[in-house]
Amino acid sequence: MQQDLTDVPPETKGEEEIEEMIFDPNLQNVQTVVGLHTQKAHEIRHPQRLIEWLTALLGRAAAFYALLAGIIAWIFYNIVAPRHKLPCLDPPPFIWLQGFVATAALLISSMVLITQNRQGKLAARRALLDLHVNLLAEQKVTKLIALLEELRRDMPSVGDRIDPQAEAMQRPVDAQAVIHKLEHQVELAIAGRAGALPLDRDPEPAPPAEVLSES
Repeated sequence: MQQDLTDVPPETKGEEEIEEMIFDPNLQNVQTVVGLHTQKAHEIRHPQRLIEWLTALLGRAAAFYALLAGIIAWIFYNIVAPRHKLPCLDPPPFIWLQGFVATAALLISSMVLITQNRQGKLAARRALLDLHVNLLAEQKVTKLIALLEELRRDMPSVGDRIDPQAEAMQRPVDAQAVIHKLEHQVELAIAGRAGALPLDRDPEPAPPAEVLSES
């Protein structure tokens, strides 16, 4: 008969969760990501938190419709008020409304820029972390392939043969060289030059002027 989870003491539940997290790498990754987000959230100061909260609030559809309804109601009242002998707060061309809209646009744009600035810094940190993890994984895979090739050569039951692909994969990737060649190919594609060069070789230099003149 299955044991009821309500009868398990809290200490036992905590130990079971820790053991499950140790043997499950997915839970470890989830806890790592949650820890990183929690740490960054705690580093946000109260003024920054208030600005981001207002930015998120104004970024909703309800805020847009509320602002639109308020502007329409303001214009409608100031047009209809003189006909019913009511005080006109902002007669056409609605100077107060224009000032309010301009001030609100300035404040909203400033809040959006402040929020995007912090999010851009977080995105740059995540990109650096991804680059570090990818380079580390590439190094591990390269080492693993080298060990497997060494084991294959040492095993008498496996025929020794030359595998060019495995030998190429044993060499570590030069990230700067790859970026340089990618940028070169992008420039060629933008310039409209056909026949982009492959990534495994550098562009061939142009022949000297003497050769061109002789031909």
